[in-house]
Amino acid sequence: MTKIMDSVMALAGYSLMGIKPDVASAIVATWDACLGALCDRNVMPDPKLNRLATMSWTLVHSRVVSTAMIPGVPTLAFMGLVRGEKQIGVIAIPEDWLRQFATDPWMQLGAIVYSTSKARDLWADKLLDGRVEERAKAFEARFLRLAVSDASTSRPFKPNDYQTKVLTAFPAFPEEIDYEPEPFDLARARARFEDFSERGIRDPAVA
Repeated sequence: MTKIMDSVMALAGYSLMGIKPDVASAIVATWDACLGALCDRNVMPDPKLNRLATMSWTLVHSRVVSTAMIPGVPTLAFMGLVRGEKQIGVIAIPEDWLRQFATDPWMQLGAIVYSTSKARDLWADKLLDGRVEERAKAFEARFLRLAVSDASTSRPFKPNDYQTKVLTAFPAFPEEIDYEPEPFDLARARARFEDFSERGIRDPAVA
């Protein structure tokens, strides 16, 4: 039986109840711990979620999709933008995200899955296919079904009203809305996307 939350807390390397003085560094550490756990089949025994997280890790670390603290954003949210002829992907992070994570880490892990599904859709040119929201919630429900049986002692999972609705709406993953995205290609990334921070698209292998 897996212990997803215990693994995330160990990977983060600090207490989620104690905020580091350098908030930006703490957010990066927590984000990377969460996405790393989702990539790891020993932590998250679901190949579909592992593939989603691995693609998302690549997109974030190549800067095809940026993570940015944006004032006024109430929760994690994906935004697809256009600058000239290039697309921009941003996962907006609330300024108080560490507090939100400390309060309900399961909710925030689900939000990461939800947001990174949309990030993958950006890479695959699926943002206008009419299934983006459905796909994101289906992935979130798939994650939540694993959370229900998780054996973590650090923070047992108790679904809230929103999570219960998502689980009810998607008792199984609708395979017909999924797809196999094109593998990451640095030349394609630089030709079609622009980094939100204007630092430039980079090779994720050397990030």
